[in-house]
This record gives sequence, structure tokens and C-alpha cells, in this order.
Amino acid sequence: MIIGEYGLLGFDRSTDAIEQGEKLKFFEYLGYYARLKNITTMLWDNGQHFDRTTLQWHDPELYAQIKSSWTTRSGTASTDQVFVAKSTTIAAKTIAVTLNGTTFTALRQNGTDLVRGTDYTISGDQLTLTTAALTRLVGSRAYGVNAQLSAVFSAGVPWRINIITYDTPLVQNSTGTTSSFTIPTTFRGDRLATMEAKYADGSNAGPQNWTPYKEFAATFLPNYSAGTIALTTDFFAEVNDGAGDAHPALLERRDGGLLRHQVRQHRHRHHRLTPPSHLRKGPGPVGGPGPSLRCHHLRKLSWVCALNTSVRASLAMSVRKSLSSSTSTPLAMSLE
Repeated sequence: MIIGEYGLLGFDRSTDAIEQGEKLKFFEYLGYYARLKNITTMLWDNGQHFDRTTLQWHDPELYAQIKSSWTTRSGTASTDQVFVAKSTTIAAKTIAVTLNGTTFTALRQNGTDLVRGTDYTISGDQLTLTTAALTRLVGSRAYGVNAQLSAVFSAGVPWRINIITYDTPLVQNSTGTTSSFTIPTTFRGDRLATMEAKYADGSNAGPQNWTPYKEFAATFLPNYSAGTIALTTDFFAEVNDGAGDAHPALLERRDGGLLRHQVRQHRHRHHRLTPPSHLRKGPGPVGGPGPSLRCHHLRKLSWVCALNTSVRASLAMSVRKSLSSSTSTPLAMSLE
């Protein structure tokens, strides 16, 4: 039996579409199960992960995981990201390891073993990084990845763990059109995971409206070097026309939502984008009730889909679609 194509949603649009650790866990298990059932797999890739001209992998970790699964299983963990808040006291962090029939052998940095009992402890499936180790690893606590560790198991590939310093991201006022709209964002070590879009009445907005969660890169796309989050023309093309004032909505990260000025906790485990803002089609009050947008950021003590942190930031937004069919309807976003 042959699986002629396999991959993940959004897999061919951006290497950020699927969080790296979650992607590797999927391929680890799929490879194991295919081998167990004597199924041959054929990876679907349009050049995003494998350069068909140079024959080089853009994502060597993915290839290593696929290749390893042909013969053995690999150990994984509940996350490959340990977030350390820049402005708070550093505390020990614990993640769960999944052995998949292997045994845990070491935790390394740059090929050097960390000291068990001093730098970390392992009890059952609980791997704990000590306060002293994290303090050393984050150093001056610059935003972003401060250190990379490798959890080594008795078989398979190591599991990479990024130690990340973060703070609540900041957003700014923005204007644009439905054909070109970006939200200026200072990510401050955090990353975007997903976006939810809903109308004021709670119904789902945008493409694939059977779910509030929108497809990464197809409807929204962060640019970390430029410091922006873009909302695409494909997203605006499927926002309902209407009439009336703009309604507040949410662009949030894991852990809660924001409606105008009210913040409520949510079980998503990301940060909240502050301050609140309104996104409207202009000029003036043209259009109808707009969708609430939640962009989840990836910080993770545990996580679901949004910016990376545990307190999530939200950006209250209101999107209103003009009665005009033009794809360049003016938009404005203002912070309250």
C-alpha cells in the first residue's frame, strides 16, 4: 500500500504555519505507524521544505525525523519551547517527555551534557529545568531564543528545546486597504500561532466559516523581521457586507479575549495584545458588524493556538465590510 501524498494544512505556504515541535511529533508518529502497517509514504512538498533545484532541505530537522522513523521511534516532549518572561523573577520550568519506547539519556547544550540534579531533574515523564540553569541560559534576557537544548534519548533523533525570553507584544495604529493591510507589531520574543475571527453576534467570520480558526498564511501572516501582521485579501473577500456602526472584535493571543476594554481570561495560553484597537473600513462608519479577530501567539507553558506566552494579549478590533465590491476599500485601525 502507498500513501501518494501526505502533509499538513498550510504546510506548503510557510514553515511557520505549523509550530515546529508539533509538526515533528506528527511526522514521528505517522512514520512509525506507516512502518508498523507496511505502508510506503510519499511526502507532498512544493519546494517549501525541500529545494528541488539544489536538492537541499530547508528544514533538516523534518528530514531527520522522517528518515529516523523508517527504522525506530523517537522521544518527544509536550513542547519544544520554554518561555521566560523578561520582567518577572525566573522560576523552574517543567515539561512532560514522551518516551515512545525509548529511555531518556541526557540533556545537552552545544554537545555538552548538563548536570542532572543541578541543571535539571527527571522524574517519570517530568523534565524540570532548575532556576539556576534557566538564569544562566537566558543570560542578559534579550528577546527571542537565548539558548537551545537537546533532550537525548536511547533511540531516534534528539528533541530540541528553545529557551526564549519574551514580553507582551505591542501593536500600533494602522491604515490601509483590503488589498494591503498590515498591523505594526513589536513581537518582543513572542510569535504568532493562529487567528480566530468572529462577528459581534458570535458567528464565525472569514473563509471556512464552519470554524472561527483561520488558516495561517492564507488569511493572516506575521513578518517578524518587518514587525507586522498582515490580513490578506482572501480574508477580507469573505467578510460579510452589511450596514451600521463598527463593532469591537479581537486580535488576541493565547489565554483570553478582549471586547473593547474588557479583558477576560481564555483557555488558550498565549498573551494578550494590548492596548485594544478598532479595525474599520472607511472612510467613516460604512459597513456592518465586523468580525472579531483573535491572533494567538505561541508562548507556551502549555499551548493551543496563539502568540508564545502564558498571559495572552488581545487586540480589540472591529472589521466592517463596505457595500462596495472593491477589494481596495480603505481600512483604519486606531488604538483606544
